[in-house]
Amino acid sequence: MEQLSVLGITAGVHRLWSHRSYKARWPLRVFLCILNCVGFQNDIYEWCRDHRVHHKFTETNADPHNVKRGFFFAHIGWLMCKKHPEVAKKGKTVFVEDLMADPIVRFQRQ
Repeated sequence: MEQLSVLGITAGVHRLWSHRSYKARWPLRVFLCILNCVGFQNDIYEWCRDHRVHHKFTETNADPHNVKRGFFFAHIGWLMCKKHPEVAKKGKTVFVEDLMADPIVRFQRQ
């Protein structure tokens, strides 16, 4: 199941929801949502918001995966540490309305 959770992250929250690289009907979105849950990397909304912040504010204190905090932090540590206050502040400036328009994202966020 761990290998499938990678699909929830890569094909789901990263490509489908964060970057809108492709469109998917609800059965695939539900499946990817379940796999995202198995991956234990926050809910779809939070993961995508933080990823969009990451792209917009790369290598600053607002970057939730700031590589300047170290390789471990950039890849795994960000899940274990409290976010820098700038992440929350700048997170309010990124577009996320598309995420909340998806009923699957809203359901998972509850």
